[in-house]
Formats: sequence, structure tokens, C-alpha cells
Amino acid sequence: MMAAATLTLLAAMFVIDTGPLRALFAIGVVLSAAVPGNRHWLPVFVGGVSYPLYLNHWMGAYVAHGLTRHLLHAPEGTLAGTALFVALAYTSSLAFGAVAYWFIDRQVLARRQRWFTRFRGLACGATAYSLVAIGVIGGTLSG
Repeated sequence: MMAAATLTLLAAMFVIDTGPLRALFAIGVVLSAAVPGNRHWLPVFVGGVSYPLYLNHWMGAYVAHGLTRHLLHAPEGTLAGTALFVALAYTSSLAFGAVAYWFIDRQVLARRQRWFTRFRGLACGATAYSLVAIGVIGGTLSG
């Protein structure tokens, strides 16, 4: 039932103004994916790698630029050169995100309960707000 509602909203996005429907579509996708039972490794991996990919996508573009412009000498401004750059940027970004997820995020999540205490959380929060205040005050006084 929920999948039918999601598909209906998706089809409506191509026909009418979808401003108000975007939130409903997002909710429908999440509810359609929220199925009780055992978790499959692929959605867990995709969900886990999404944030490291967001943080580290620039590294893939950096590597792709270096490879296409300086090592492979792909022609700039051509379809072939752009396609090669995009393919390399995408695959290397995925690789960087996957490595960061596997070697950093999973390890932190596994040890989170041992590392996190209420005092450490409050201390980190107070430090962050203090640094923001110093930046705002310093920027105001110097500008």
C-alpha cells in the first residue's frame, strides 16, 4: 500500500507543481523502506557510506582532476574528457567514502558506548559554543 502511494507521488512530481509534495514523497520513501526484519548488508552499507561520501567527495574530484589532466592528458572541454573525469570522480569518491565508513565510522560506532559519557558530551558542547562565541566576537571586533 505504501509503495503504491510512493509511486503515485513520484508520478505526480512530473505532472503538477511539486513543492508541497516533496516532503510527502520523502516521508513515503522512508516509510516504504522501513520494513521490520533482518537487515540486509547492502542498504546498511549504502546508508552508512552516505555521510562519509558527503564529507569526502572532494577527494574524488581532486584525484580525478589529477588523473585526467596531468596523468592521462584527457582533452579538456570535450565530451570524452568530461565523461572520463565524471566517471573517475564518482568511482574514487565512492572508494574514499567506503574506506572512511569501513575504517572510521564503523569503529567509532562500535566503541561509542564506551567513549561517550554525559560529562564528555557537555564538555564538547561547551567547547563548541565557546569557540563559536570567540569567532563571532573576534570577527565583530576586527571587522
